[in-house]
Amino acid sequence: MIAGDYAISDWAQAGMGGRALLRKTDKGWGIHLCAGAGLRDAAELEKIGVPADIADDLAAQLAHAEAMLPAAQVSLYDSFDGMMVVDDSLI
Repeated sequence: MIAGDYAISDWAQAGMGGRALLRKTDKGWGIHLCAGAGLRDAAELEKIGVPADIADDLAAQLAHAEAMLPAAQVSLYDSFDGMMVVDDSLI
């Protein structure tokens, strides 16, 4: 899902999963943080610095896309515990 200079990507690897919040920079896309269910919520996105209109758009796109996935797959993406900041300069 992409809105403005922000994107959210679901990921899974070796039985683990989560979501990544990315931001476009002059060098390309960079990962700001990884999290689980928190990145599904526009209010949570706003708390970490995503502008309100972009947070709303990302959350809506993600909800629409994940509604087409099996519940077990969405649960895998939700299972990431907490938030891990990768690059705090991207917000």
